[in-house]
Parts: sequence; structure tokens; C-alpha cells
Amino acid sequence: MERALAPQKGFSDGVEQKNRIRRLLTSFFKERDCFTLVRPLTKEENLQNLESMDLDQLRPEFHQQILALRRTILNRMKPKTLKTKTLNGEMYAGLVRSYIDAINEGAVPNIENAWSYICKNECMKAVQESIETYDNIIREVLHNKLPLPIEELKNYHIMGKERAFALFRKRAVGEAADEFAKELRKRIKVKFSNLRLENEKESNVSLFLSYN
Repeated sequence: MERALAPQKGFSDGVEQKNRIRRLLTSFFKERDCFTLVRPLTKEENLQNLESMDLDQLRPEFHQQILALRRTILNRMKPKTLKTKTLNGEMYAGLVRSYIDAINEGAVPNIENAWSYICKNECMKAVQESIETYDNIIREVLHNKLPLPIEELKNYHIMGKERAFALFRKRAVGEAADEFAKELRKRIKVKFSNLRLENEKESNVSLFLSYN
């Protein structure tokens, strides 16, 4: 395989084009290996229906070689990274989707655009999960407790806000995180304003009941 990838001598357009492909392959695939596999089946007619065959119908040698190949691949696999950030499954799927969209639109896939796409998606999810965290905490700690003194209400709000931002900082990535952090802060502020109004309403109801 390495001999096949070695540059060939010559200066013709055909040789240069083939050498260009060889350079690209050796550049993009730094780590290379070669596995030879026996024919999975001995009968030619069965090879045409290989996808429908069960494993126990294949040659044992072929099965063992496939398992060895699989182990080698899994042992050498490294997490996909972009901009030094390790990508999870959703982020990697987003990266692939951005490349496909670019290709379908006739453009050349761009790493910077792909990274911005990933960051935006991750930050949007981080904001939503942080809001849900804040809501869950407030719902749990204030269950059947309203009305409360405003200072106590603020303390619960600060606790929920701190946990929400801790989650956001853990999930958000990229330069877009600062803008989305501002959005998160605004949304939590609105939620606290509504919470104060609800607390005041409950307080007024309590006063009315106490006077009657």
C-alpha cells in the first residue's frame, strides 16, 4: 500500500494528477494500515447475496479477521476535535450536517463556518437546559411556600441562577458563549420579575384572607 502511495516519476498531466491524489491521501491519513481478508464465502453465487447472509454462514477465517480489524480500529480511534474542543455525538453530527449543507448549496465546506454552526447550536441548547435547571430549582424550593419575604425569595433566585450559569458554562462553547450568556441572564431576570409578581399576588391574597 505504501509503495502504491509513493509519488511516481514523470511530469505529464496524468502523472501529476495521480501524484496529487497520492499527496492528498498521505496528508489526510497520517496513520495508515493494511488488512487482507479472505473471501467471506467460497461459492460465487452466495457472494451476490452477502448482505443477507448470517455470520455463521461466513467462513470462520473471515469472521475472525473482521473481529481483529474491528478491535484494531476501536483501539486506535481518537475523539474527534475541532478548535481543540472534543466533539460529542451531537456536535459531530452538526459538523457533518454543515458540510453536507455547504456541498448541496454548491459551496466548499468551511471549517470556520462549521465551527460557528456547532457553537451556536451548543449555546442554544445550553441556554435552554440552564433555563430548565433554574425553573426546576425554583419549582422545587418554592413548592407551597409562597408568599415569602423578598430577601428570602432573592436568595432562592440567586441559588437557581448560580446553578443555571454553572451548567451553561459547562455546556457552552466558542466565542458565541458571551452573547448567549447575556440572553440567559435576561431570561432569568424576566422569570424572577414574574416570580416577584406572583409572590406579591400571593401576599395580597393572604392579607385579604387575614382581614376577612
